[in-house]
Amino acid sequence: MYKEIELSETERLKNMVESKRGLFQELHTEFWDALKQDLADHLTGKKGISELKPGLLEKAFLITGSFEGKGYAQATGDFDGQGLSWGFLQWCLGQGSLQPLMLELYKRCPTKMRECLKELTDELLSVCKGAANWRSFSAKINKSYNKYSLKPQYQAYFEALGNLPEAQQLQREKAMFVADKALQYCKDYGWKSERAFVLGFDIVTQNGGINKTAPDYYKSNVNARMSEQDKLKVLAEAIARKSNPRWYGDVKARKMCIAAGSGKVHGEVRNLDRQYGLSNNPWSVAAPVEVKPPVEVKPPIEAPREPEPKDPTPETPPTE
Repeated sequence: MYKEIELSETERLKNMVESKRGLFQELHTEFWDALKQDLADHLTGKKGISELKPGLLEKAFLITGSFEGKGYAQATGDFDGQGLSWGFLQWCLGQGSLQPLMLELYKRCPTKMRECLKELTDELLSVCKGAANWRSFSAKINKSYNKYSLKPQYQAYFEALGNLPEAQQLQREKAMFVADKALQYCKDYGWKSERAFVLGFDIVTQNGGINKTAPDYYKSNVNARMSEQDKLKVLAEAIARKSNPRWYGDVKARKMCIAAGSGKVHGEVRNLDRQYGLSNNPWSVAAPVEVKPPVEVKPPIEAPREPEPKDPTPETPPTE
């Protein structure tokens, strides 16, 4: 995630993101092909993600992935205060999302994991179990002068780990969990649009989910007259307000870009509606298109006319 840093560092980060753009496009195809197979294998007969209309899950991956800009094996340093971020969706130590991922991976392939991480394995496992401080671990593996990346030997360790088929499979499974959680938010809050699903997906990825206090701000600032898109803008503000004040601007820019459809994120003007076809169409494959019946125009009902008064009968003069 991009943070507030000096201008020279900003340019360096921009160059890094641009250099990864081609890699991301190539990775996206590989990732999505494998994910579709997971959908077929893992979700057969299961309600949930199968309710999404075709292409929407891919759209969420593409949009959030474009913000994160990483691949399966990418390890990013502590430039954003998260200690270590790793993988396609940049699970990180600071938010507690990387720890369960690493513990699960160790259960599946302990020998391969040790071959990749070598002497770092036990220390990382201690951090993931809460027995060691993640900030101390981060200080050890990060470069002291440039925290965008790790020290070369540790960078190589985590890249090797990300190239394991088991690690890539686990990342796809965890991404499915993110999608499940985003879909549940749509149901809980009554959101109907694909924009809401994509925003929920990005919130879970970057912020871990909608925290306990954000709903209070959201509920007190929306009303029944607002469109869903305007409500999502309120949600974007709520998430930003409840994030670390240091990153308020970054979180708000990213979330508001999804809610509004366009905006400036990481110094780049983005139009998600045009780039990815993001819209306010329904997220559900079964959602009927709302067609309002034509308004029947009836002729005005005229009030009954009162009978016209007859000419008064002339009085007969009296007979003398």
